[in-house]
Amino acid sequence: RAIEQGNTSAYRFESPSSFITFNGAGTYPSTVSMTAVPGDVPPSADLKWKVATSSGDQSANTVTAFNLSHFSLWGFGTSGTGAYGLPRVNRHYDIHQAGGSGFSAELSLRYEQIEVPGEVGETDLKLLYGPYFVDSVRNRWNMISLPVIPDMTMKDSLFGQSISDAFAYNGLYVPRANLEFGQGYWLKFPSNQEVQIPGLGSDDDTLSLVTGWNLIGAMTHPVSIGSISMSSPDLVQSQFYHYDGSYKVVNQLNPLRGYWVKAGAPGSIILHSSGGPLAKGAGLVPPELTSLNALHVSDASGNEQILYFGAADGQSYSRYELPPTPPEGSFDVRYRSQRMVELSDARSVRDIPVQVSSENYPVTIRWEGVRGIRAILTIGATPIDLRAAGSAVIADGDTRISLRLSPSSGVAVPKEFALLQNYPNPFNPSTRIEYALPREAQVRITVYNILGQLIDKLVDGVQQAGNQSVEWDAAGVSSGVYFYRIEASSSAETKGSFTQVRKMMLLR
Repeated sequence: RAIEQGNTSAYRFESPSSFITFNGAGTYPSTVSMTAVPGDVPPSADLKWKVATSSGDQSANTVTAFNLSHFSLWGFGTSGTGAYGLPRVNRHYDIHQAGGSGFSAELSLRYEQIEVPGEVGETDLKLLYGPYFVDSVRNRWNMISLPVIPDMTMKDSLFGQSISDAFAYNGLYVPRANLEFGQGYWLKFPSNQEVQIPGLGSDDDTLSLVTGWNLIGAMTHPVSIGSISMSSPDLVQSQFYHYDGSYKVVNQLNPLRGYWVKAGAPGSIILHSSGGPLAKGAGLVPPELTSLNALHVSDASGNEQILYFGAADGQSYSRYELPPTPPEGSFDVRYRSQRMVELSDARSVRDIPVQVSSENYPVTIRWEGVRGIRAILTIGATPIDLRAAGSAVIADGDTRISLRLSPSSGVAVPKEFALLQNYPNPFNPSTRIEYALPREAQVRITVYNILGQLIDKLVDGVQQAGNQSVEWDAAGVSSGVYFYRIEASSSAETKGSFTQVRKMMLLR
């Protein structure tokens, strides 16, 4: 019924015993509707009911709650653990309001005597409201979704402790004031904390996907990836990813969490949960990745991302492209190719830049002894042979990192030292410099401007024989002519060191 602002008399509904009274404060809802539903309160092992401050009247078969500022689904029950109770009476009330804020109301609801189980004492009955999905979020950025269908969709009402807009994705991150069930969002919190989301559970939904990356939500209970139906067999072209300090491959979608999935064309997926228990745990390591070598990259906050690499094996790892980078300030590690897996080339050396983002340096990279491939990790100007287990520390975000993968076999060792012309040339903003080493040597490659001033040091360390390359990223350097120089010396070299200089042009 319509609610008259300022009227403090009782608004009665399906009987004189069920009513709402406002105390005159705040802004009233324009309307409040109430539906009495005989029968069990909707059950769910993962949903909880809050106990309202209330008192009962056995003679009238009513329970009255006080100081209410919002309406939802209401039932009768007894106090359980902490602030939560257990529905015990086979009747509930679905109450909807339109608008209103800052008000204080009294709510009285009645039950039928026959609806009270014999073992329940009426003197213990309380009004319960909800239901609520209760779980935790982590400090800083989270990928979240609605675990239930709420009667209010405003982000500020559902996640009042968050400290950012809720960002959906449509090719770019876009803020959303109202949240939709089935949609995923980025949301930032100031600390690890519990969240309580009121609403009705849902374990079935059809989600529309667009071509490219989609940020989707989950259901009220876990959904196995293997149970997801698709509008076409080849619709999904990636793994499903969640963010928990870093991107991780998952084998099920859990409530309250958001997930990335990439589609090759517009289509839809159908999510269905059997209503099983909520499973906790870390991300999945797919079996096909366990045979590859791994770089474990972690920051000072304990966040960790694993990058995989190995020899070309005929398999396609295109499904291991990582989703779009998280919001600024999040930990993120990936190859510049945007993948988490890279393989060697059968014919030439590959230099693969590694991108690291963190607000909490130093960052540590560790590895076990590399198998089946020759790999060199270059941090700044220092190359590190990964044949033996070890680790390295990155002091700040300005350090350049790359992984060099050499062919497993079939490439002849150069007969003499050489420095090749960079490619592309002119370039903007990066270019590749290739050089040849007939034997292991101490190598130094530097870049100078036309005044002879040192601009950058690209390589400074011992390198193995072979055709090598290094990339120069000239971001932040002005246009103009530059010179790059190689100095290489070896204990086995009887004619002294090898030195050569070439010219290149940065053109913006």
